[in-house]
Amino acid sequence: MEGLRDVKRRLKEEFIRRVGCGSSAHGVTFKSPSAIENEDRMVIETAIVKDQSWALLAVFDGHSGSVTADYAAQTLPRALRSALKRLIDNPHASVDRASLHYNADVISTMLRNEIRNLDDSIGLALKKLCDDPQHLTREQAMQLIDEHEETIQRAYQGTTVALALINADHHMLWAAALGNSTVALSIRTVDDPDVREAVRLCEAHAMNAQEELPCLPSSYQSEDVVHDKQHLLKRAIGDFHLKYDAAYLDRVFSFLPQSDPDSPAPRDHVGRIKTPPYVSNEASVRFVNYGLLADRYPILMLYTNGVDQIVHGRHERTPGVSSRTDPADVVTSFLNLSPQVKNKVEEILGHEVEVQWDPTRTPNIAVDVLGNLLGGTDIDHLREVIAQTQSANAGNEGLALDDITIILCDLTILKIELDHIRKR
Repeated sequence: MEGLRDVKRRLKEEFIRRVGCGSSAHGVTFKSPSAIENEDRMVIETAIVKDQSWALLAVFDGHSGSVTADYAAQTLPRALRSALKRLIDNPHASVDRASLHYNADVISTMLRNEIRNLDDSIGLALKKLCDDPQHLTREQAMQLIDEHEETIQRAYQGTTVALALINADHHMLWAAALGNSTVALSIRTVDDPDVREAVRLCEAHAMNAQEELPCLPSSYQSEDVVHDKQHLLKRAIGDFHLKYDAAYLDRVFSFLPQSDPDSPAPRDHVGRIKTPPYVSNEASVRFVNYGLLADRYPILMLYTNGVDQIVHGRHERTPGVSSRTDPADVVTSFLNLSPQVKNKVEEILGHEVEVQWDPTRTPNIAVDVLGNLLGGTDIDHLREVIAQTQSANAGNEGLALDDITIILCDLTILKIELDHIRKR
C-alpha cells in the first residue's frame, strides 16, 4: 500500500519544479495533472546597478497556452533592467535613500510603462503581419499562421503579472500587478510575534471585482462577451481577441491550433465582440519602504491564482468556513505555524498540515507551502490531486486545480545575501 512518503515523492517528481536564490528567495511551480503543459512562469533575478543590490521577482499566470507567459517572462525582466539603468545608472543620478524615496513615483511610472510597452509591442507585431484582417481568406490566414504562429499565438493567448522590484540596500520595493495574481507582504503582528498577517500590495483585477466597474466601457455591462474561465480578467498582457476588432478573432485567431481542445472555439465568441477593448494593460503599482517594517520580519509573497482556487475550493468542501477567507492570510500562516495558527489553517483547508512538508537538506519554504495547500498530511487529498478524480471519502466532486506558482522572499536575508555576492 502506497504510504504518505511515497505519495509526496510521486507528487514532487511528476508535477513540482523548485527553484531558489540562496536562502532568501524560494520558488515552486506546479503543473495541474489535468493540464497538457504548465502555463505559469516565474522569475528570480538579482543585479548590481550603480553599486547597489537590486532583485526582481515575478510570477506570470498564462492562459489559453504558455506562449505569452513565456515571452513575458523572458522579455519583461530585460526591459526593466534596461529602464532601471537608464534612470539611475548615469553620472547625474543619485541612488541614496532620500533620492530614491523622493523619486519613488518615477520608478512606479517606469514599471507601468514597461508593462504597457510590452503588451503594445505584442499587438503591434500582430498588426504588422495583418493590419486589415476583414477580407483575409482562410488560405491567407493559414499561410500567415504557418509562417508566424508564435507571434500570433502570443497576441491571442494571455498572461497576468505580479512582480516586485527590490532595492535591498535601502529596504525599498515597488510592487506591480496586472490581473489576478497576488503580491503581498507577510509580517509579524504587533500583538503576537508568533502570528503573521498579510498585507496585499496590489488589488486583483478580476472581471467581477467591484473596483473594476468604473474602468468598464459604458456598454460593457450589457454585453455578454466571454464566459470561459480564462477570460474572467479585466487586465492582462495579450488577449488581443478582446482588445482588437472582432475581425482578428474571426479571420486570424480562429484558425490557430488550440492547446486545449475542450475549451470553447474562438469563433464561438465572434458575435460577442462589439465594443473592444475589454481588457486593459494598465498595471497597479505600489511603493513600499519596508525598512519601516524591519522589526516585523517582512517576507514577500507572490503567487498565481491557483492558490486562490485551492483556498476557495476547499471552502466549498468544508462546511462552516467563511468564503471570505483571504488566500494571502492562509499563505502567510504557513510561514510561522504556531499551534493556534496551525489549528486555524487546518480548519480552513479541511486537512492537517505540517511545518516542514518536504524535509530535505536544502529546504524550500515555497514547496512546504504548496504541499500543505495541496493536501498536507492527508494522503487521500494528495492522491486526489494526482488523480484529479473523485475522492473515495469526500463524496464531492474532485477539486479542479489550476497551475500554481509561488515565490517567497525573506527580505531580511535577501539584504545579507546580496551584500555577500557584491563583496565577492
